[in-house]
Amino acid sequence: YDILVGRRKQEITDDMIHRANKRELLPIVKLLGLKTRGNFISCPEHEDRTPSLHITKNLYHCFSCKNEGDTIKFIQKQLNFSFKDAIKYLQ
Repeated sequence: YDILVGRRKQEITDDMIHRANKRELLPIVKLLGLKTRGNFISCPEHEDRTPSLHITKNLYHCFSCKNEGDTIKFIQKQLNFSFKDAIKYLQ
């Protein structure tokens, strides 16, 4: 993988992917301004009356729609980023 940084390409290494995916999700969710209730937030995939998406370290799971994934996938979906952009964001 490679991404553009400034005017030069930067290769995305397995180590960068590993580090990005180990980032804990809850602090990122709070940084994005999403309201939390303990380790739960409203699922961005559907309307929630009560938060149904549970966050555990670097993973998430929605008990309503069964949407689940890791930190990278959450950033991709929430911010509409490509895989490469999500890795760059999480560095």
